[in-house]
Amino acid sequence: MSLPAYRHLWRAARIAFK
Repeated sequence: MSLPAYRHLWRAARIAFK
């Protein structure tokens, strides 16, 4: 996985968790 892709996933997960 690319670094940018991982960051995007983390951001999406944070928004979904909120």
